[in-house]
Amino acid sequence: MIKKQLLPVLLLLLLCALTLGGCMEEDSGAYDRGMQALEKKEYSEAMDAFREADENDGRTAEALRGEGIVCMELGSYSQAEELFRESLDAMERENADFSGDVKLYLAECCILQEEYSEAEEILSGLLSAEKHDSVWASAGIMRGRICMLRGEEAEALAAFQDAADAELTFDTALPIYELLAAAGREGDGAVFLEKASHIEPETMEDYYELGQILAYLGEYDGAKTNLALAANAGFTDALLSQGGICLRQNDTAGARSLYQSYLEQGGNPAAAYNGLAMCDIAEENYESAAININRGLSYNDEEENRNLLFNEIVICERRQDFKTAKEKMAEFLKKYPSDPEGRRENMFLSSR
Repeated sequence: MIKKQLLPVLLLLLLCALTLGGCMEEDSGAYDRGMQALEKKEYSEAMDAFREADENDGRTAEALRGEGIVCMELGSYSQAEELFRESLDAMERENADFSGDVKLYLAECCILQEEYSEAEEILSGLLSAEKHDSVWASAGIMRGRICMLRGEEAEALAAFQDAADAELTFDTALPIYELLAAAGREGDGAVFLEKASHIEPETMEDYYELGQILAYLGEYDGAKTNLALAANAGFTDALLSQGGICLRQNDTAGARSLYQSYLEQGGNPAAAYNGLAMCDIAEENYESAAININRGLSYNDEEENRNLLFNEIVICERRQDFKTAKEKMAEFLKKYPSDPEGRRENMFLSSR
């Protein structure tokens, strides 16, 4: 099984326009520059801009939130947790949307550090509010995620259903499906996708997400149509999704062309090289696949490294080098102990 790219589970709200601290008369735009750099994964530039926003513009709460996101992206979860708590303490006036967003990030940090009880306490506070909005739904999905990690699948399904009942959107259906699919319960996840597939798209981002949903449902023609609309409107990630569909249809040439276009148009290079490696694996060109894996790993993308490292193991397996595959799998599970595909693949390797 090749490890493919997945959508991020946490719904990141990125509320760039809020001003929560004591703002100076003139804003230098540092916070907005930081958010733009963050989106481009230019983490050093983002951190510098957020610190400027704190020191010169008085946007302390927002800047600390931004710094926390940078630390999360770099895998410094303990430091990120501290920054998010400082962000909440720095708020000079109440803003439920902003504080809810920061608390979701804070809960995510706790989950990533396997501090599940602490994460549940944060999420329970958000879920105790009567307001059923995107923050409430995201908190419900994260609570379901914790249940899945603990093996409490019935409780997880109930939490996912509550989240969908609160706000059924493309953004809620997709992460619910992916969490269930990762646990081998694609059928349960498809129920949420099927309902969401009937939502009328309003923005180009909606077309992109609808394309993702239709791809998971196996409705490839509809998926391609919606993803093409999004790609033509500048949603570069749609090219990545189109490449995945081509691979599922055994069209490696088409997939390779799309991954190359994604790379050339400024997409995430680590994800692009993972896509190209998957094309190589499908064509049994393992030498080229290894080269593309190494190119992807050179970017040290925390989110994409898992896919790349997993596919590196797949290459060893396909080459019948099970000794190296077992060694790399041991390293993989040490870093990602709860990865379901890693666990399944490790069971296969243990029999070789």
